[in-house]
Amino acid sequence: MCPEIQDTIVAVSTPSGRSLHAIIKISGQEAIHCIKDFFVSASHLDLETAPSYPSVQGHLYIPEEHINIPVVLYIMKKPYSYTKEDVVEIHTIGSPPLLDMLLNAFLSKGIQTKRGIRLSQPGEFTKRAFLHGRIDLAQAEATMRIIRAQTDLELKAAIAHLTGDVSQEIRRIQDDSISLCSHIEA
Repeated sequence: MCPEIQDTIVAVSTPSGRSLHAIIKISGQEAIHCIKDFFVSASHLDLETAPSYPSVQGHLYIPEEHINIPVVLYIMKKPYSYTKEDVVEIHTIGSPPLLDMLLNAFLSKGIQTKRGIRLSQPGEFTKRAFLHGRIDLAQAEATMRIIRAQTDLELKAAIAHLTGDVSQEIRRIQDDSISLCSHIEA
């Protein structure tokens, strides 16, 4: 497996610009450890022992800036996440300077502790989902087509691919071909 697949990655997963709501996503084996360094839970829930899919309200404390940022965390533990890795989604206010501050805090803490945390490349979450077997190649390509769709028709076609219709048809044709070959050999 690629060495960069073992890194923990972080990225803002909502469109850039000002908004009421933004999401930062962290994926990889150090995702939960990374967030524990900054997160103060309102319910005192231990993130490592929590079940998969809890939502936890609290705030992120950024020591360099001496500020608390209100957040809601969604914890998805492997193999139940999109990437089949531990994933933490941070839901917070969509202020670009605030999001930059959070990303810088995660990345600098990762460098300090040598945790292998880095900014993700475009499409890397989907790449990891594909490499870990969560989605097939047709579904990975459909994800890209959904993001790039400019018309309703393009969007509907991409969604049909994402649901696996194309992959199921390919598997059916493959199974029929194998069956036909076995009949011919027999």
